Amino acid sequence: MQVSIKWLKDYIDFTETPEQLADKLTMAGIPVENVVDPGEGLEKVVTGRIEKLEPHQNSDHLQICTKRSRRTSCSCSYGRCSFAKWHENLQR
Repeated sequence: MQVSIKWLKDYIDFTETPEQLADKLTMAGIPVENVVDPGEGLEKVVTGRIEKLEPHQNSDHLQICTKRSRRTSCSCSYGRCSFAKWHENLQR
């Protein structure tokens, strides 16, 4: 069974880190298989609101997305974009 720290804090007051809590639970006879950080690996993910969405001049399936005066192309529709290349464009 997976239990979130937020859910657990609704029932128990504690100040330990998730790893320390897992050790304490294991020592108390409640085995903890692993501790997962859901934000791990997301340090370079950029999110934001699309300010402008317009058709790409050389493609019938790409769009030009504008966010904070930066532009990138994507294959989104109806404003639902996956900014896989957005981070690269921010570095330029």
